[in-house]
Amino acid sequence: METRQPTGAKQSSQILSGEFMPIKAKIYTSNACPYCEWTKRLLEKRNIEYHEIRVDQDDHARAEMQQKTSKTSVPQIYIGDRYIGGYQELVEFDQKQGLSQT
Repeated sequence: METRQPTGAKQSSQILSGEFMPIKAKIYTSNACPYCEWTKRLLEKRNIEYHEIRVDQDDHARAEMQQKTSKTSVPQIYIGDRYIGGYQELVEFDQKQGLSQT
C-alpha cells in the first residue's frame, strides 16, 4: 500500500468546517493494469493525493475490495468516502463535476 501526493502544483482541497482539507482518493489496483495507470495519472493531473492498495499482492485487500464494491475488476476508486467505480466512472465524474471541485 502506498500513498502518493502530487508534486509541483498546489493540492486540491475541500472546505470542511471552515478549514481546508486535502482531497484524498483510495484506489484498488494491480500490476500491469492500464486502467489503473490511467487512474493514477488523472488523479495526479488533478493534484489529488491517493492511497494505492495493490490487490494482486494482498489477498485480504482483494477480499475487502470485493466486499465493499461487489466488483472483482480493478481499478476500484473512492474519492473521500464516496465510491466512484472504475476508471470510466472516474472520467465521467471528472467531466460532470470536476475532480478538482470535489
